[in-house]
Amino acid sequence: MKKVRERLLVLANRVLLAAALVLVAWCAITTLAGCSNEEASGAVQPESAAFVVGAHANAPLPKSDCASDYIAKAVDTNGYIEVISAEGEPRSAVSGAIVGSTANTESKRAQENEQWKAALPGYLSDVRAQTAEVDTLASIELAARALSEAPGTHSIVVMDSGLQTSGALDFTQGALIDADASEVAVWLADHSELPDLTGIQVDWYYLGDVAAPQEDLSPAQRDNLRSIWQAILETAGAQVAFHDTTPASDAAEGLPEVSVVDLPERAAMPDSLTAGETVQVELTESDVKFQGDSAEFVDAGQARDAVADCAELMAENGNATCLVEGTTASADPTQGDEGEQFIQELSQARAAAVANLLVEAGADPDAIEARGCGDDHPSHVSDRDDAGKLIPSQAAQNRKVIITISAA
Repeated sequence: MKKVRERLLVLANRVLLAAALVLVAWCAITTLAGCSNEEASGAVQPESAAFVVGAHANAPLPKSDCASDYIAKAVDTNGYIEVISAEGEPRSAVSGAIVGSTANTESKRAQENEQWKAALPGYLSDVRAQTAEVDTLASIELAARALSEAPGTHSIVVMDSGLQTSGALDFTQGALIDADASEVAVWLADHSELPDLTGIQVDWYYLGDVAAPQEDLSPAQRDNLRSIWQAILETAGAQVAFHDTTPASDAAEGLPEVSVVDLPERAAMPDSLTAGETVQVELTESDVKFQGDSAEFVDAGQARDAVADCAELMAENGNATCLVEGTTASADPTQGDEGEQFIQELSQARAAAVANLLVEAGADPDAIEARGCGDDHPSHVSDRDDAGKLIPSQAAQNRKVIITISAA
């Protein structure tokens, strides 16, 4: 890699020198011709890009072919390119430089630009993490800083799973994978953890793609991961686009360790219950997601699928009873009794909504009790910081519906 850096730096210096000579000549020509500033502004605008490459453990290696278009545009417009390695301590894997030919003939420029386009993807393919864990948000911030003085338009191309395991957005903490996206973005902003991405286009590839020992995300978890990152990036000022692309089939071996993000698991549902036996299922927001401060489902079909096995178990055990408990994040301490009353009523309404799904699926309504617990439940965890603000990863742990089925 040291040789690669040196090679790129030497090449960059040659290009910069050639660019300076061409610029001097161009200015002289336009001055003699009496060109105005308005006429000169018709020159092609450079398109600069920083690549955030997540070549770390627990994720398949990203393929550099998704970078080809961005590289080609940078080369053809004499833009700037930087390569950042997304890892626990993000770093510049290849020192940035202005790329592309500045030859004074079209044929020579085309020839040299093809050489640039052929060589640059290799620098991305060579990236490998050197430090444990992964801090994608800090990597994006480093990329934004690298672009701050670059010419023309600015793009950050993220090639990473997005499953961060350190820093301000640590998905190993609480139930962050289920957290409310807008709450996460606001929390990061309130704690000055957002980078300044004003005017930057962020294009993301391989979001949610993981490798063993990391367990695969469910479709709902992948969707929420995308919502979280979109809320963060847009709040930071960026324009965002996500691209569905197939990564390499394997992860690289021998890389520094990255912690496994524990994903919520549902209890296995038995075929039947014996007398006195009980089974309990926790439905997180990955299973049953409600609209904000509402008992309306975001996806009613997904919610029905989530309770189908519980309804089937009750149908198989005609004497079974079912308790449906709704729990919420902590009440807003600034709202006093009104806040407590609100979350109590909200949790009751959400429990009733899930109970209704069980009845629709064939369960006996007389055997079901819906109970709103608000933030008063044995499973409740502390979810506000010292300033009284919700901690998204902890609040997500408290937003759930618990179904307990008991055989008489």
